Amino acid sequence: MKLDEFNTFIQPQRHPKLTDLCTNLTSITQHDVDHAPYYPEAIGAFQKWLGNYDNYLFCSWGEYDKHQFEQDCAFHNVPYPIPAPHLNIKKEFSKIQKVRKRQGMAGALKLAKIPHF
Repeated sequence: MKLDEFNTFIQPQRHPKLTDLCTNLTSITQHDVDHAPYYPEAIGAFQKWLGNYDNYLFCSWGEYDKHQFEQDCAFHNVPYPIPAPHLNIKKEFSKIQKVRKRQGMAGALKLAKIPHF
């Protein structure tokens, strides 16, 4: 099994200027996004990268990331870029741990006895 990841910043269109809160929370700077590709170009690069793999699974902690892709694709009028199935790891974690309430990341790490960095 091969693990890999794709990273890129995307130049925001709706709110092009980052707030101090955003920068403090994420460490993403205005320079990072000012020099980043626009969404359609970034999605094209992402799809090209995905083309390197025949068999993969799109995983995220919750449904937010999947929904954000869908929303941004609709806004930018580009097709949804991920043909692979989506796995909600938060849901699976709760099922495996036999907990009724779906855990946030901090709660899940605590439950799994993994230190939070």
